[in-house]
Amino acid sequence: ARCSAPSTTKQHTQHDQPHNQPVRRNGGSSDVFRDVSCSSATIDDFTKPQNGALGQPNKPQFDALDKDVDVITVGIAGNDIGYTGLALDCVRTTPTADLGGEPDCTPQNFDRGVDKVSRKIQATAPELAAAIQRMHQLSQNAAVFIVSYPDALPDDAKACWPYLPIRQSDMPYLVAKFKEMNAMLKTTAERNDATYIDIYAGSIGHDACKPPALAWVNGVVLAPPSYPAHPNDLSYLNSAPVVAQQINVTLASRSKAAAAPATTTTTSPTTTTSPSRPPPVVRGKVLPRTGGSASVALAVTLGATLLIALRRRIRSA
Repeated sequence: ARCSAPSTTKQHTQHDQPHNQPVRRNGGSSDVFRDVSCSSATIDDFTKPQNGALGQPNKPQFDALDKDVDVITVGIAGNDIGYTGLALDCVRTTPTADLGGEPDCTPQNFDRGVDKVSRKIQATAPELAAAIQRMHQLSQNAAVFIVSYPDALPDDAKACWPYLPIRQSDMPYLVAKFKEMNAMLKTTAERNDATYIDIYAGSIGHDACKPPALAWVNGVVLAPPSYPAHPNDLSYLNSAPVVAQQINVTLASRSKAAAAPATTTTTSPTTTTSPSRPPPVVRGKVLPRTGGSASVALAVTLGATLLIALRRRIRSA
């Protein structure tokens, strides 16, 4: 597994890669944030050590959560469901099965009429729900954001074999399962007091069937460099403003609600609660590669992402 900053508190600089780029909030100061995202992570790795590069274990990601956390962004579930493996298992050397190649992959995902992938997606939902609830317990003041996956395969399910060697007969099933996975993330987030951020809609037309410079998710052509069936740097850079905007909207709403006087009618005289400190507001711009400071990190990866912005301020480097 490759981790961007395993179990550490990190101030991002001009040396960071785009998928770890934070967003600028103001000049001269920044929030400290902890990037404990790690490729290949599953929900279990929130609470258990994960084997990292060269066999070095990474601490449980929830170790980074505490009462000072303001924002948590999460990208998870693809590895729990096994979607990358599902797609790679559908790679074929011939455009149709009747040309002497392997059979289509779609039938192998059914067991006596039961869709095994749908069953995995359904089984992952309560695990994710429990994880979100635990985030709320560990960081009671934090806003939790569940980020969708970007458009990995053509939204209209039109195959592009052999550029992406998945047959037309299998593409509709793979696209349907991908959308089903994102739908589960949305429903689970909304049912557990988390905000769902949709980066899929804005990425339609930038799937793995598109050529380099247009594709935000790589297939077998790894340009810009990334793992097969994973987002590349173009995806991170184009998704960051979408994530930042939703964080901005949500935190502004929370700030407005906190600032409004709240009255409670009881048998005693009416009391008014004091407004709490307004949460930070993100401007929605990717931090230029010129050094400086940052507020909320936006690292949205297909593996797993858990990014935390703290209230503590630090000076720019």
